[in-house]
Amino acid sequence: MIGTPAMIEYHGAMHIVARGNDNSIIWHWWGTNGDTWNREKLPGAFIGIPDLAVYGNQFQVSGRGIDGMLYTVWYENGRWSTSYHGIPVGD
Repeated sequence: MIGTPAMIEYHGAMHIVARGNDNSIIWHWWGTNGDTWNREKLPGAFIGIPDLAVYGNQFQVSGRGIDGMLYTVWYENGRWSTSYHGIPVGD
């Protein structure tokens, strides 16, 4: 992992997001059966520290993409989606 991970509670479970060594977005969460950590690579890549939020029923991950622009990856209704905001993000 690279940089500082971010953590949030979502639907009663702990969720941690960090950057992989290849700048991928790695999502870790405590299993629904409460006895194991799970891991999944999300769509996209960040070069900055990810930020997490819950918006309505969405679990959102925002950060600076490899092109220096702001992106949000969010989970809702069992699937991940990505938004490009067209906003440059500095250091």
